[in-house]
Amino acid sequence: GCRSVRIIIEEAAAKGNMLLGLMRNLCLSRPLMRFVVLAHKILDGLENLPLGEEVSFAGMDTDSFQPVDGEFTADLTIHYCGHVKDMKANVLPDICVDSHYNVVDDERSWEYYQDYDKAFDAFRQMYREPMLAMIRELRRTIP
Repeated sequence: GCRSVRIIIEEAAAKGNMLLGLMRNLCLSRPLMRFVVLAHKILDGLENLPLGEEVSFAGMDTDSFQPVDGEFTADLTIHYCGHVKDMKANVLPDICVDSHYNVVDDERSWEYYQDYDKAFDAFRQMYREPMLAMIRELRRTIP
């Protein structure tokens, strides 16, 4: 089973509360879970994380982040990013998560988010005219 997790906070990551919640849940499910967090930058809620250093998470609040001694081999690596669709490199079998609760954990989800912007643009184009017509009608009827 998984006993150690490396979390890489990517440059574009935002809002640390989802990450802290994820770490708490992992801690609750496996009380002896060990974390190493590599931070490109400090997020809100993770202010006590030493920037750019390996730290271990032992407990439920950021005051308990301590520097890691020696080598650390993780059973699982999680990349915490701004949005999974913006990840440029496929880091599988590592997992990517973002503050919107999106997850990339297999090839299918990787390919889905690679096409996300294209699909969203197509969606917007498809509904653009009906939405504009509805807005014009509302403006005409609302005093």
